[in-house]
Amino acid sequence: MAGRTEERWFRLIAEYQSSQESMSEFCVRNQISDSSLYYWLAKTKQKKSPIKMLPVVTPDAKSVDIVELIMPKGITLRFSHGASARYVADIVKSLA
Repeated sequence: MAGRTEERWFRLIAEYQSSQESMSEFCVRNQISDSSLYYWLAKTKQKKSPIKMLPVVTPDAKSVDIVELIMPKGITLRFSHGASARYVADIVKSLA
């Protein structure tokens, strides 16, 4: 349907992703074409926020051999003390 705003499409995409419907069922119910939904799915993936790295502050400056990062989906990543921030960021970004 013509005239949907970008904001409305982003809400539709979020609704589709949280629904149990097939793409065809969702499109019929919302009166949109499959190709439009595919287009906006791709567009929303491009607009995801980049990962923001936060500094880690520890109360005591103990020597750390391994840094462990637990991701939201239950994936645990372990990095050696010498791992570069860029390397860690690239790994995390590829899993997002």
